[in-house]
Amino acid sequence: MSMLAGSQYQIGDQLTIYVDRTDPTKAATSDGFASEDRLMLLPLFLTAGGSCVAGLATVMRLAFEYKRRRRKRHQGAAP
Repeated sequence: MSMLAGSQYQIGDQLTIYVDRTDPTKAATSDGFASEDRLMLLPLFLTAGGSCVAGLATVMRLAFEYKRRRRKRHQGAAP
């Protein structure tokens, strides 16, 4: 999927690209889309993914502790 998917640009449209003369791997369009934009989003995705994993681990740990305590309570109550 192209980085410009869903934008105002279509295949065959002409558009102005500005290229950094000192580093040709860096480019930008006139409306502000830059080649570095993808890399700037990486920490956001990693943080969000890590938060989800930490949240899931916390919920699983709490559920495990709840079941363990409940099981222990029921075993102690049996004659």
